[in-house]
Amino acid sequence: MRAAIEWSYDLLNEEEKDLFRKLAVFKGGFDYEAVEDICCEGQCDPYDLTDSLLSKNFFKKENEVNEVSRFSMLELLRDYATELFDKSDEKEKIKLRHAYFYLRRAENDITAFSGADQDIVSQKWKADVENVLEALSTFLADRKYTELVNMIYALWPLFWVYNYDGELAKKIDLLLIMHTATDLSDEVIGKLHWLAGIISMEKGEYITAEYFLKHAQDYFSKTDNKRAIAWTHHLLESIDIATHPEKNKEDIMRSFEGSARMFRECGDLNGESMVTISAAAHEGRSGDYPDALKLYDDCFIIAKKLGNKALQGHTITMKAWPYIELNEYENAEQHLREGIEFFKEGRHPEGFSYCLEIMSYYFFKINKEQNAMLLLGAYKNLMSKYQLTPWPMLSSVNDYLNKKSETISDKKLTDAFEEGMKTDIFKAARLAYKIISDRDKND
Repeated sequence: MRAAIEWSYDLLNEEEKDLFRKLAVFKGGFDYEAVEDICCEGQCDPYDLTDSLLSKNFFKKENEVNEVSRFSMLELLRDYATELFDKSDEKEKIKLRHAYFYLRRAENDITAFSGADQDIVSQKWKADVENVLEALSTFLADRKYTELVNMIYALWPLFWVYNYDGELAKKIDLLLIMHTATDLSDEVIGKLHWLAGIISMEKGEYITAEYFLKHAQDYFSKTDNKRAIAWTHHLLESIDIATHPEKNKEDIMRSFEGSARMFRECGDLNGESMVTISAAAHEGRSGDYPDALKLYDDCFIIAKKLGNKALQGHTITMKAWPYIELNEYENAEQHLREGIEFFKEGRHPEGFSYCLEIMSYYFFKINKEQNAMLLLGAYKNLMSKYQLTPWPMLSSVNDYLNKKSETISDKKLTDAFEEGMKTDIFKAARLAYKIISDRDKND
């Protein structure tokens, strides 16, 4: 195979050889724009050259993301290209061009993650996550900490909302950077502390998260980054609510309203949706079910503007919770049935996990304990596998499920729980969809 690759490579002209070698800089695929900017530097025609290499099977068309063609190389071809690339005297230059290209692309999209094109931009970046991680590694190796922090901050929804934070943690130690980086601006230091805070918050380490976010707030206050100030304010308020359950409800709702206003002022629909659904959940937890239902409706409107399917599904599923508490089980089941439609493909682990949590709660309430235990097992498995932290707003539901499951000793029910614990996200999605869509056949 290697001899065949070398023979085919020798038949290429010099421009084709040059491009083939440089394509080794990409990880996990690439598109025409990236090839033109990174590999051609205005000195060649990326379309003619890529089409030529494509026709000679040096790489292949992979798929289309948002109607943009993406390409990738077979592993053996990539290995050969990488050997050539590593020996070239332009390797470091091309790696830096690669890193800065994806940084510029990330900074151009920073507001898109918060707007009506959120789903489109998320699909684009999920396709390029390996290139992002490679770019970050390049910035880290070159001690370009400002660029590294700005890129992670611009793409934080990619890492934390879409669950690539584990891959990021393997590559980048933010705390080490915090203690070693010098000559950073107030805004970059604020971003670094903010990122450390949100990581801690995701782990449920609220004291640590509060420490970092308060420092971020101090640094952001010296800048005009209104979006960063709004998010920091909201996260600090969320921690305060989670750690002080005795806090006055009126004060809590005022803080939510203040955060929502700040997000509206800077046009951050994503932030506004997060505040709205948190406010709805708090109203539900407080027993004010009509207000909760109205806020869920408000959040769903925002989610539709965003084009965020996961948030739409999460909002509909959460709306089932007040109906369960009101003993309006038909309405609850209808919303669960509608909500699971958004998760049946096995995507969005966090939103789907909360869906399973509410579904398990529902089936316990209507005395269908086998379904409840099966879904509870699936929920527990996903929370563990994806290292998710129980949502404080659903603490009463979580406590109920834990206590309920601890009192069950019936083997049929414990076996159902164990079966749920063995299901991956795709099987769990199909299982939950079948149970709620065709409940009579599963009772």
